[in-house]
Amino acid sequence: MVSSPSSTPSSPLDAGLHLGVLNPGHIKDAIATKLTSAPSDIFATYIQSIHPWFPIIALTLQDQLPKSWNEASLDYTLLALCISLLCTSPPPSSGDGTLSGLQSTYLHIKSWIAVIEGLGITSLKIVQARTLVTLFEVAHGFYPAAYISIGTTVRAADALKLHDYSPPSSSPSTNEESAREEAVLVGCAIRILDRYGSPFIPQTYNFPWS
Repeated sequence: MVSSPSSTPSSPLDAGLHLGVLNPGHIKDAIATKLTSAPSDIFATYIQSIHPWFPIIALTLQDQLPKSWNEASLDYTLLALCISLLCTSPPPSSGDGTLSGLQSTYLHIKSWIAVIEGLGITSLKIVQARTLVTLFEVAHGFYPAAYISIGTTVRAADALKLHDYSPPSSSPSTNEESAREEAVLVGCAIRILDRYGSPFIPQTYNFPWS
């Protein structure tokens, strides 16, 4: 007979996930506790450190940034933490098998993405967050995690039908233009990651926007 899982967190990682309260507000608050910079500072870090070589976020987002994490949406908070993760230098290895702060944040993000997905929440920002996590895995040589992540990122993008975004036919709003721009950028980013994140198995997946 299999016993029921305990509701008591069994490790610091479990404790940080707040899995006992599975709603978007509590998940967002748990993510925000790991952010030490304001939304505008996180976006400035993205513009300086990531956008020049791996652009996936429209610069017009700067005009729509929340003033604080209390006002931020769940998906933007997750995306901001992924930006912070990617821009943090790894510490020297302790050699004792314990998780570093960077590794802990990475595992938290992976877990939060799974929980958010399980709640049926998806958006372009969540796909962008997945893309940055995959980039982190590729950059740090996390295989086969990177290979698995690129597959789930492709599926997440396909679920949003990013490849169906068409050029504006009339006078679209700034938000619509940004969404179209980001859809193209994310599509290109996923293609690049698929080439670098799949070293073991031949690429056989046909992208929906091919």
